[in-house]
Amino acid sequence: MSYQVDENGRYRFPMLGTDTVRVVAGCSCGWGMDGPERVWDWLSDRHAHAHDKGIDGLPAGGLMEIQRITVGPPEPELEAEAGL
Repeated sequence: MSYQVDENGRYRFPMLGTDTVRVVAGCSCGWGMDGPERVWDWLSDRHAHAHDKGIDGLPAGGLMEIQRITVGPPEPELEAEAGL
């Protein structure tokens, strides 16, 4: 199975029309995520579990940088004024 990645190498998850908050996170081990908040709790929990167990050679701890971005509806396009 292949995963989409963004320009920084983070796993990129698609967002539904109902998603309003996007989470961009990166761990000091190199793992990263860019996707909806609805999957953040599960993914961060599984990643922390992998650190705790040392799965895939991960160190016992890591530093996580997290940014939550509110995504609003698209702005309406402005119509060109007549006579300009």
